[in-house]
Amino acid sequence: MRTSRAATSCHCGKPAYPCLRLPEEAHLILVNGDRIPVDAPRLVEERLHFRHPDLAGGKETQVPLSAVSVLWLNAPRQRRSGAIAATG
Repeated sequence: MRTSRAATSCHCGKPAYPCLRLPEEAHLILVNGDRIPVDAPRLVEERLHFRHPDLAGGKETQVPLSAVSVLWLNAPRQRRSGAIAATG
C-alpha cells in the first residue's frame, strides 16, 4: 500500500518516466489527460466555466464537471532540490 507521501513525491534520480513539471498557473486536467491553462475558473451547478484564448474565441466556455479530474489553482512551495515541500 502506498502512503500519501509516496503518491505525491517524484523521484527524479533515475526515473523510469521523466517527471512532469508542475504548472505554475491555473490548469484544468481532464479525465482524458488533457491539460488546459485557464483563466477565471468558476463552478456553476454541474459545469466548470473558464476562459482560454484559443477556445471559444477567448470568451468563456465550459466543460461538464464529470470531465474534470483536477482543477489546479497554483503550484505548491518547492524546496531547493525541486521536491515539493510538505505542508501542514
